[in-house]
Amino acid sequence: SNSVWMLSDENEQTGNGLVQVSLADKTIRDFSWPCFDDKKGHNHYTVGMCYDKKRNGLWLNSPDGLVFFDLQLKQFSRPLIVKATVAVKNYFPQAGISIDPKGIIWFATRPEGILLYDPDLQTIAAYSRDKEIQDQLSAWNFRMYFDPEGMIWISYLNKKGIDQLIPISPAVKQYSSKFKHVEHPTLDRIQNFTLGE
Repeated sequence: SNSVWMLSDENEQTGNGLVQVSLADKTIRDFSWPCFDDKKGHNHYTVGMCYDKKRNGLWLNSPDGLVFFDLQLKQFSRPLIVKATVAVKNYFPQAGISIDPKGIIWFATRPEGILLYDPDLQTIAAYSRDKEIQDQLSAWNFRMYFDPEGMIWISYLNKKGIDQLIPISPAVKQYSSKFKHVEHPTLDRIQNFTLGE
């Protein structure tokens, strides 16, 4: 479509969500999603979005969890697996959301950290099993960028700087004496670049 899509700010009349601005005739349309959890007194704002070319839609990071907007049908939906994620006490979305080259949706939350949603398999996993790493990367997360060399860059809303995540694959698998594979989490190397004042 010949349109610009933007996040709408908190507005009681529109219910929040998305705004479509037509470049052809300058019309403005508001889109908000239905309440997925029958919660009273919460609004449907979103703090971040990313475009999914494969599915021709927008993924939104919101207090209702990960929400999908189909640009063809103009309809919102929420993956069923997300319901358990938002049921966590004090669940709160951060602004960071992006789609990696494999089509996995990365979205930052509190207190769960960065979560990865695979739309094809309909699964959610934490970026890291290390709670400290999860907290460090998700706190005040603003943007995530996947560069062509496979590096992941994360920026923040505060003066924390920029983190570079360097994905690694273990070179060795460890087996027990009974030759059963022993699971070890992939180690994540983080390099922090603090910006000047």
